[in-house]
Order: sequence, then structure tokens, then C-alpha cells
Amino acid sequence: MSEPSISAQSLVRYIGARLPSERKSILRRQKDELAKKTVVPFYQQAVKGIRDHHRDTPETLDEMLQRLTRSLDEAQRELERAPEQDRNKIRNRITRLTNNIRVCADYKEHFGGRVLKYKLRRCSGLVIAGVRVSGEFTLAGELADRGRTGPCAIVVDTHADVPAADDVKNQLELAYALAGGERGEIPLRGFQVWHASSGRIWRMRQHSASRWKILRNWCAYIAARWEQRGEGS
Repeated sequence: MSEPSISAQSLVRYIGARLPSERKSILRRQKDELAKKTVVPFYQQAVKGIRDHHRDTPETLDEMLQRLTRSLDEAQRELERAPEQDRNKIRNRITRLTNNIRVCADYKEHFGGRVLKYKLRRCSGLVIAGVRVSGEFTLAGELADRGRTGPCAIVVDTHADVPAADDVKNQLELAYALAGGERGEIPLRGFQVWHASSGRIWRMRQHSASRWKILRNWCAYIAARWEQRGEGS
């Protein structure tokens, strides 16, 4: 029997899913696919470009955009001459490249001028109601904001659509917990969600015990269904 384990981002999407089939799909990916070391995160290139941008090398975001654009052009040419049995794989690669280009371009437009001294911050993970929840901040370090500087932990939302309000609040609560909560070194407003495609920013204002209880209840729900990866009781 495997230990129930899910990433903080997937947990947020699981809770916000409207259909049981969506939740079932998320659990299946967590258990069967994302557990494999060889799985490449969908937005790996965009996140790397964003992090390098804040490592005192801002030109790397443009360089990443150029590399991704060249790869997209090559993939589109490859698709034209590929046999039918290979085309779905190439189309998936094109989708990945197109979305990574969107995130890099939108991030540069909306946040390219933000001053942040990036420092990788590892999160050891939490066990919540029998489920191990893991996570890693997209960005962490010292953010210069409104003339002041302070420690921050930022999740960059890479999806095209603006996240729902509850999804943002759940993401902030999980980020706060993963960073150590009250024992951590990051103040509440240092926990932020940045949505690359719209440029919107949400800051944590207070820890909510009632929302944390909801998160615990959802984790207990997942733990009870982990082996079946379904929605049946």
C-alpha cells in the first residue's frame, strides 16, 4: 500500500474541481505518473526562465523565449512531415511549448520589473490528515515592494485563466503551512500568488483556522480514497 501523497498545487486543483471525474484524474496522475522521477513538469522551462530572471540575469527570460520559439518552429515543421502515428506526440510537445512561451512572455510583461533576489527555498512537506503534501515555491527570497524589502514566498500561477478566489486562498494557506506557519521566517503578506497571464497578485492577510479545517477534511477524504483513486466511498 503506497502512502497518500499529493503536491500542494494538485491539492488546490483537486479541491476546486467541479466533477468527480476531474478529481479521480488528479489522484491517478499523482499516484501513477508524478511518482515517477522521469516525469517532466509541464511548465519546467517557464519556471526556470522566471527563476533565472531573478538571479541577477534578467536577459535569461528573453533567451528562454527565443529557445522555446525555435523549438516550436522545429516541432511545427516536424509535424508537417511526420507519419500519422507520431503526430499526437508532436502535437503534445507543441502544446507544451506554446504554453511555456505564453507564461514567459506574460510574466515578462507584468512582472519583469519587479525586484526580487531569488533564493531556492525547499519545503520538507507536511502530513495533513494522513496525506503527505509537498510543495516548492516558484520564487522565494527578498522582494522589494513599495519602497520596502522583505522575505517572500511566491507561487506563480501558470494557467491561462484567472484562478478562483477559493483556489487562491487554499494555495496561500498551504504555502504558509509549508513555510513553517507561525514558526517560519516569512511574514503573512510575504506569501503571494502571482498570476502570469493577467498580472494579478494576491497577498495573504491572515491565517484562517476554518479554511485550514476544510483543507484537513479534504485530505482525509483523499486518504480514504487513495487506493481506489476514485470518488466512491
